[in-house]
Amino acid sequence: MFAVSDRDLQRLDNYEGVPGGAYTREEIVVYDNREKPVPVLTYIATPQKPGKFAPHKDYIDLYIRGATYFGLPAEYVESLKAIETPRASRRPSKS
Repeated sequence: MFAVSDRDLQRLDNYEGVPGGAYTREEIVVYDNREKPVPVLTYIATPQKPGKFAPHKDYIDLYIRGATYFGLPAEYVESLKAIETPRASRRPSKS
């Protein structure tokens, strides 16, 4: 969990595609290590028609590293590598 300012939350919304409808920001409850409920914000992907939004290359690279690290089948790793990521990795602007 992280504490973020309203400004940074807006930047995260933009980075995750909330304005374009790729994700919504939702409040959920998680539990800390003492089992105390803590309200947090998370992003939830919205159902889309195939091809409308492409995954960030950063996400796919993370999946590939995880699949390789955990020894998942080579065919699966190759299927991840085949996912098209037409948009280059984006970093939040410093505005």
